[in-house]
Amino acid sequence: ILFRIRKTAQSLHKCGIVLCCFFYMKKNIVKNNKNDQAGEVAKSAWEKEIEKGIEIGILKGIEKGIEKGIEKGIEKEKIENAKKMLELDIDINLIQEITGLSKEEINNLKKEL
Repeated sequence: ILFRIRKTAQSLHKCGIVLCCFFYMKKNIVKNNKNDQAGEVAKSAWEKEIEKGIEIGILKGIEKGIEKGIEKGIEKEKIENAKKMLELDIDINLIQEITGLSKEEINNLKKEL
């Protein structure tokens, strides 16, 4: 049994390992000890770890979403600035230097105008 847990735990995230151990603990306490109270303690601990894992997952998802949103906003602003500079007939090399966009990207924006 420990071999199976160890093998499974290797492929799981840190939080998953904790959940796996709590599940194993809950299963064995209930199986080996007929005491309902012990089973409830294990179940409660297991449920708390699941909730904690879900909360961590949600927070990481929100963090990644915010990061991607910021990146998209920065990219959108670069494009808008490049379009404005193209309308003002500013040199492509200068636009490239200011915005960080490639010449190809700037030329494609120029075609859109």
